[in-house]
Amino acid sequence: METNANLIKLAEALDLSFLNDLFKKKRSTAGRRDEYKMSSIVKSALINYADGDSEMSVLRRKLLNSPSIRRVCKFNGKVPSESTFSRKRPIIFLLANFIFNWLVKTAKELGLTKGNKIVQDSTDVEAWSNPKKKNPSDPSATWGHSTTKGMVFGYKAHIISDAEADLPLALTVLPANEHDSVAFFPTFKKLQENFTYEVKKFIADSAYDDAGIRQFLRDRFIDDCIARNGRGHYESEKPKDEDYNKRPAAERVNSRGKMLFALDKLKVRGIVNSTVHIMLSLSSLLFFAICAFKSGIKNWRSIVEFR
Repeated sequence: METNANLIKLAEALDLSFLNDLFKKKRSTAGRRDEYKMSSIVKSALINYADGDSEMSVLRRKLLNSPSIRRVCKFNGKVPSESTFSRKRPIIFLLANFIFNWLVKTAKELGLTKGNKIVQDSTDVEAWSNPKKKNPSDPSATWGHSTTKGMVFGYKAHIISDAEADLPLALTVLPANEHDSVAFFPTFKKLQENFTYEVKKFIADSAYDDAGIRQFLRDRFIDDCIARNGRGHYESEKPKDEDYNKRPAAERVNSRGKMLFALDKLKVRGIVNSTVHIMLSLSSLLFFAICAFKSGIKNWRSIVEFR
């Protein structure tokens, strides 16, 4: 499928050349001539995810067939071979968390996100494995309940998003059988790498109705806008706070990731590789939202839905 021309044009708005120096410091093959810059590899990967694909083999075919992608990514000369992409993949994995955090910081500096009101939710990601086999090829994946699909074999991406900007700010990936409340603390810890005093309100459904979570938030002077879980003894109750109506921002981030940024097209195994895949998907969402904003597009929320 031909890559959207508007998508390629948008990718020019954000320079990733700083990754080249960072990559040189992490290289284990010093003295080996490398004709492909890390910024080119990463930008092409983000374009691939934004085009709904996650596989490097698909990316290479797009580069071969599209001079415009090669130009935007600054591939001067020939396209990297499949072996080159395979060799670069571990480095991209090492950089995935750094890239995601850098994009969150960039969105904050541009004023795209303030992090005042945040919302947390999870979304299921099916494993690249046959769960019917006695020994599934992805031993890290587990069976878990999905509100839309029933029982799912795989993982859950637990994502904290800006409730007003519809942008992901932090994430944790756990096996599908882990309860949403378990992911709160590790995900909030990651959020604090970029946001501390800015957070004023935490919005979530009843899965996060936990005394420990509420006390944690209150100790940091953060309002807890969390639905009450009846747990079979009494009826569940939504907060009367009008900001609870902003909770669907989390669902919009999840659905954009799946519909547009290949979030659910998991083609790797293991929780580490799966985490990197999800990070690259959400990094692509952030990347193109930032590019749209820098290109002067006021309604950048809709431009990420370019297809």
